[in-house]
Amino acid sequence: MSREEVARQLEWSTSTLFRIETGRSRPQPGNVRTLLELYGVTGAERDGLIQLTREARQPGWWHSFRDVLPNPYEVYIGLEAGAASIRNFEPVVVPGLLQTADYARETFRNGPIELDPDEVERLLEVRLARQEISGPRRAATAVGRDRRSRHSSRRRQRWRDARAAPAPCRVCAAG
Repeated sequence: MSREEVARQLEWSTSTLFRIETGRSRPQPGNVRTLLELYGVTGAERDGLIQLTREARQPGWWHSFRDVLPNPYEVYIGLEAGAASIRNFEPVVVPGLLQTADYARETFRNGPIELDPDEVERLLEVRLARQEISGPRRAATAVGRDRRSRHSSRRRQRWRDARAAPAPCRVCAAG
């Protein structure tokens, strides 16, 4: 069935259908129900897709941190939260998903942008929430690092902690 044919049968514009099909707009559950009826989708598959539509309209866990997150980063952590596996290369610092609270706090304090203490703590909250949702306990994680990133005893300890993660977490030295 062509887009034009579906739009005609539902009395929708083709641009409305195009935006739904391409993910440029979030459809209403009722619109998804109507489409599924037209396409002959029934039962558990239909119910699951309608429920997924409802869930997609809910704000992500990071929504309450919009005051400290740039928009591209919001998209990134949204995708990260649904990932089955994560690969990361950090040549100098311990990757965010493996950082301790103290290490992350110091990274924020000494980063390229001067932040006030409240912003540092808000970013730390985001980092710790990301670790809970997307960290090595939740997704298989592969991390690459530069051999030179082992210099401080604190970093060496954190890399040892990363290797001891309870879920699949592989740390590979490079360089």
